[in-house]
Amino acid sequence: MTDNKPTLISKGFWLGIGLIIPIGFGMTLGSQLIRTSEGILHSNRDADTNYTHIATDYTKLIKIEHFKDQSQNGVIDIVGSLLNTGNEPIGSIKIEAEFFNKNGEFVMERSEYIDKKIQPQEAENFQISCDCEKQTPQDYEKITLTVTSAHNF
Repeated sequence: MTDNKPTLISKGFWLGIGLIIPIGFGMTLGSQLIRTSEGILHSNRDADTNYTHIATDYTKLIKIEHFKDQSQNGVIDIVGSLLNTGNEPIGSIKIEAEFFNKNGEFVMERSEYIDKKIQPQEAENFQISCDCEKQTPQDYEKITLTVTSAHNF
């Protein structure tokens, strides 16, 4: 009887090598494909961070030039003008009027949207009015106006 153990071990060794090489090649190729696709995803995500319109605070570019309180007979009526001091058209502007009493305490607020796109260095008139049934206009002494939002869409 001949001893076939060395031949059997040799065949097993070569069979193992024959399986390991394609598996290793497949894993390497798969790993490279995953890295490449992750790089594409990351580069697309990074492109959004270069979008300057998201980072620009357009409210700082809108200046309230003047306003006047023309309220009477229980109707609040504030008229004024604002200016786009920036270099781009700005729209969807929200102006907020806050009302304070003689003690400096907050009484109420009203706001108004300006939908028109205002060109650079262009002025636009606005009006904030309210027929305030719940809050009488005589309850306030001071008004502050603030641009609370503005966009370049």
